[in-house]
Amino acid sequence: MKTFKYLLSILFMAGATLGFTACGDDDSDPASGSTGKDVSAVYTIQVEVSEDMLDVMDLTLHHTYADGRVEDVPLTGTTYSTTIQATQFPAVVGSTLTATPKHEPVAKEKYNLTCKFEASMQAVDSKGNKRGIGAASSVTKQTNGVKSEKLQTWLDSNLPKLNAFNAMYTLTKENGTIVATK
Repeated sequence: MKTFKYLLSILFMAGATLGFTACGDDDSDPASGSTGKDVSAVYTIQVEVSEDMLDVMDLTLHHTYADGRVEDVPLTGTTYSTTIQATQFPAVVGSTLTATPKHEPVAKEKYNLTCKFEASMQAVDSKGNKRGIGAASSVTKQTNGVKSEKLQTWLDSNLPKLNAFNAMYTLTKENGTIVATK
């Protein structure tokens, strides 16, 4: 019994030593999840739209880069994604959307109108670790079987929602930590 207690106490002490050793990282910030100073921010946007959506409207993303440059990207395919990186702060980074009905949409009996826009912002620390910062932006709209005579009503109702997509982030750096606000 003494041997068992002796082995148990050695095992306990070894486990405690490992636990204390694993806890010491002077570079970490437990509140933010970061393990080093933030060095960049990465903005990602992903878009999925149906062919029918492209048949009835023109969709254009307007990307703003950290250097202030704005790029207009017409969506011509059903999927699109890009990333924008910022390394100098303060900066404004992100995307807005312009949705415009086509003057002559492709004529169909029914339309399946689906679109999904998702954008997020992550900070990257000096060790390459990523963590989400700022609120993610998302718009999803799916309506199947819109009859051609109801298409204009659908457009009138949904274009304002699509044009309201705004995933613009103002990035600042405070004590080595990147902060994103919308």
